[in-house]
Amino acid sequence: MSDDFFSLKMLIISEAAAERELLRQAAAQASTPIEVSELETLGDPVTTRELLARNGYDVVFF
Repeated sequence: MSDDFFSLKMLIISEAAAERELLRQAAAQASTPIEVSELETLGDPVTTRELLARNGYDVVFF
């Protein structure tokens, strides 16, 4: 597989804006492309579970 087609999907779940910003900056500086999604709160556990299952994130930060 070529590196041109390799990327990671990352989900950040945190109420703290500073934490989300720190992780966004780290993702931007990574040598591998990272697609970042964010949630400020977990919300409904069933909805969160469906979100995680549907999008196939490679890494999730709580």
